[in-house]
Amino acid sequence: MMSAKSEIQVDTPEVRVTEWRLAPGSATGHHVHQMDYVIVPVTSGE
Repeated sequence: MMSAKSEIQVDTPEVRVTEWRLAPGSATGHHVHQMDYVIVPVTSGE
């Protein structure tokens, strides 16, 4: 199974945007967020 992969899209003092790509059924595992965050799932709808 593919592991989660991330790529920082924007990184400024005010905001960081990170794109995560996960295979169906995979997870990022336990982790801690050091900043406030918003998650926007983008799926194929299938």
